[in-house]
Amino acid sequence: MMSNVRDPPTRCAHPFYACAGFHEPSAGEGEWVDDHGRVGSRHKGRGGTHTELSVFGLGGDRIADPVFCAALPDFLAAALDGAGPAFARVDLRNFHDTPDLEAALRRTHRKYLGESRTHLRGYSWVTGVPAELAARLGGASHLSADGAFHAVRELRGGGLLLQATETLAGYDDRAMREVFRALAPVLPPGIPGDDPARPGLRVVPEDASGV
Repeated sequence: MMSNVRDPPTRCAHPFYACAGFHEPSAGEGEWVDDHGRVGSRHKGRGGTHTELSVFGLGGDRIADPVFCAALPDFLAAALDGAGPAFARVDLRNFHDTPDLEAALRRTHRKYLGESRTHLRGYSWVTGVPAELAARLGGASHLSADGAFHAVRELRGGGLLLQATETLAGYDDRAMREVFRALAPVLPPGIPGDDPARPGLRVVPEDASGV
């Protein structure tokens, strides 16, 4: 006797999207408190050419706590070390998929992914710089001596994590301008504008190509 057997559906090597939540310890068995944060990952670009890691956390008053703030770049370094990331950021109260600079420059999804190792996608309290752009900026030693960053961390894959100030609360407009100045040689050209869909964009209103 013969029978036809269908092959199982082809599975992707990685899921298109994954998300996990984490909580503060519950007061009693079976009790849940509000989400303290979420970690998610998704594929972007044609054929899933880029993988995005996102983290959402409720910092509250802890954004002024150096110990709490130090744990954020520590987590990012552990997640990205050896991966050769094209970009990374830690922002305050910005949970959009795109950095503020991309929104202010109205750069398209295809353009910013395609040029992510030619132009840095943005700048934040913590900014991840790919190896290609780190070399153009003079490397870790040059950026450490620049004075714009509280900490400069090298990743095994060749990229850098740049932490502007000791705490998120300390990342004021003066600190943001210093980061912009230091990273201007690799930022995309153009004068940032307003985006009605994204009020309160945190960018320096200057063309990086003129710095």
